[in-house]
Amino acid sequence: MSISMKNSKRVKRWNSEQEAKFFGKFAELLSVGFTMDHSLRFIAQTDNQIPKQIDRIRQQLRNGMPLSESLKSFVDDELLNQIKISEHHGNLVDAMKELSKFSEDKNKQVKKIKSLLVYPLFLILLLGILVFSMQMFILPQINSLMGSKGRIGSPITPLIWLLVVGVIGFIFISTIKRKARVEQAKILLRCPVFGKIYREYLAYYFSFNLAVMMANGLAVKEIVIILRQFDKGTLIRALANEVDAKLHLGVGIGDSLKATKIIPDEVINFLATGTSHEEMAKSLRLFSKIKFEEMTKSINRLVEMIQPGMFCVIGLMIVGSYFQLLMPIYKSLKGLY
Repeated sequence: MSISMKNSKRVKRWNSEQEAKFFGKFAELLSVGFTMDHSLRFIAQTDNQIPKQIDRIRQQLRNGMPLSESLKSFVDDELLNQIKISEHHGNLVDAMKELSKFSEDKNKQVKKIKSLLVYPLFLILLLGILVFSMQMFILPQINSLMGSKGRIGSPITPLIWLLVVGVIGFIFISTIKRKARVEQAKILLRCPVFGKIYREYLAYYFSFNLAVMMANGLAVKEIVIILRQFDKGTLIRALANEVDAKLHLGVGIGDSLKATKIIPDEVINFLATGTSHEEMAKSLRLFSKIKFEEMTKSINRLVEMIQPGMFCVIGLMIVGSYFQLLMPIYKSLKGLY
């Protein structure tokens, strides 16, 4: 058992494209009557990217492990939680279809961002080469001709500022990663641009999972107990621990959920309506679809801003470099008249 655990740590997780293909095909095969083992065998035979992983999943299923545990080495933790919930308390096929759609949209966005960044990054590379050439070859000659009257500063300064911004961003991300999962979420929610998208994602994530469990007749307190058994390091377990601690202090379920400052107010209001579990499940499921669509639109708008934003940065760098190069020359020439 220890050997298999060691090996699982070396396994590379699937990217969003592989996740989308696996979830979509698996859901399709299960919906037409294939067994899990037959479905996995079919995927292994038709997908040349992940046959070894599929063989491993099949072996773990034969050893009595649930599907969610068998996928643990290959799938993102938050997606894995959705599988785990649906596996025990909902419709696994519907969950797989939902995850396939989510992963497919995520893959499209990643590809679009990469394609948009190619040209701006190429321009930044050319600009870096240009500035380096000016620093090494042109500036020494100009400074020697101008003497001490009008020495030209280094045009590499804009690149240094860009590097400083990059370092600050790296430090910010590293600091967030060291914080507890709930604190990470609260910081991300406060981010000017990304915060809105993350809020919409959390609204979709919580409402979808709660809808699955509500449809199975589980009360909120029962859901909290189940979520506390999820893997450490996941947001949904950390929030369940916080809510459970409040409940043990005698705080009401609504106030306990609001105290997290992460669970959306709309989700809390749905849970407080007092309607049947079936009605709450329908409302939450519809809300999750609305939030998914809103999140997709917000991401598309952000992606469309990336290339113009990069061009603005490049333009400012070019203007700054030439301004720093030409102003001293202009001043020295002005002094001749």
